Amino acid sequence: MALYNREKVEQGIKDDNIFEVLNDQLAEGREHFESRVSTELAQSNIFDIAVVDVLIKRAGKIESTIW
Repeated sequence: MALYNREKVEQGIKDDNIFEVLNDQLAEGREHFESRVSTELAQSNIFDIAVVDVLIKRAGKIESTIW
């Protein structure tokens, strides 16, 4: 997601609306994730944690009002 949507990620971080900007991609990613893991893991918040770790925490160098 971060590789194929780099501009959207950067703009979403800058404007503090990354979840709205990537709504369709995140929904598709969640569906893909849930189809490949156990029910217990799919029902946990691990996907959300991974999204924050990969998309947001790694984008700390992008100027934003959220930091």
